[in-house]
Amino acid sequence: RSSDLPTRHSFGSSVPHPYMEPVSRSGYLRQKQTVGSGGKKAKGRSWHVFFYQLRGHMLYAYKDEKEAKAGDVAPLSIKSCQIDIAHDYQKKANTFRLTLFNGSEYLLNTDSQENMMDWIKTIRENSDPDGDKQDAGRSDLIIRKAAEQEQKLSDKGGRHFSQNQKEAGQPESG
Repeated sequence: RSSDLPTRHSFGSSVPHPYMEPVSRSGYLRQKQTVGSGGKKAKGRSWHVFFYQLRGHMLYAYKDEKEAKAGDVAPLSIKSCQIDIAHDYQKKANTFRLTLFNGSEYLLNTDSQENMMDWIKTIRENSDPDGDKQDAGRSDLIIRKAAEQEQKLSDKGGRHFSQNQKEAGQPESG
């Protein structure tokens, strides 16, 4: 266990505000934002400890449990997010990656593998509140990322593709 991470975790123990879903998971996590909204590299990519509450498809990050009781922070929507173990991140054990629909990406770190797997499972269970097909959000994210990559290439003077040639997989001539 890491000594800098408080150990209180709960499942559904908070009384919700009238306008909020009940808490399905809460606890302290270390957070490091790696990519900001729109896919831009995040500023200040250091680790910070927050008290998280997952309410429906909204993830709230509070400074501590006292601030969580006040309930005045802007949440992150996990609807159609991608979440998995951050296998490529070797600096801290028990780290998982959360990629939101808007392109923001967070590394989240917890005190144990069991706790990490519980967070991943609970976030996955709450990331599809409308009962949409599970892969629909991932497909949209892939399409959006491909479009962003194509835009980067065209901004750098890369090859452009016309709609007909895209469908055929052919680069545009000229």
